[in-house]
Amino acid sequence: MKSITVLLFFLSTVVSAQKGADININSIQNIESTDYVVTFTSNHSKVGFQEFSNNKLIFVNTKTNQTKIVEIPSKTNIRQITSTIESKYKNSNFIVVECYSMAEKVLPKASTTIYELYLVELNTFQLIKISTDNFTLKDWVVKGENDTLAIVEEENGVKNDFVKTNSISVINLKSGEKSTVFSAN
Repeated sequence: MKSITVLLFFLSTVVSAQKGADININSIQNIESTDYVVTFTSNHSKVGFQEFSNNKLIFVNTKTNQTKIVEIPSKTNIRQITSTIESKYKNSNFIVVECYSMAEKVLPKASTTIYELYLVELNTFQLIKISTDNFTLKDWVVKGENDTLAIVEEENGVKNDFVKTNSISVINLKSGEKSTVFSAN
């Protein structure tokens, strides 16, 4: 009887704590040359670690007061938003969103944290994944002079215990085409 009472007390505590999970709205950023500002939400459970869920980008049109919400893939959290980009993606303003997610170790020496890069096109509010599956983002830069985005990625883990594959890719922002221009393994 005593163990059942303890179990019921524990379950009621967990359920009430989950109801109290915080959804935070982060800092708001201006998106240059548009009527929009952007922020994002993040979940924080009071019970401890919880897989990321329901994270969203929230765009507010400051002229019309309308909002657009872009869902981030489940199990993904937003790390940073870059909204001061003067280039266009397929003739549309865009923002860059750095995210991270937890992954299973599929190769020796693999990390459980994967960094990814997304663009959000502001004409359609479409979320476009730029980074490569099974790779983690190391760095990126937009070159406005020739409308390109360059990214450096590293394979998540190694296939033979000795060599990691690193690559540099360039995305033509006018066409959306991605080309791997250098790979080292």
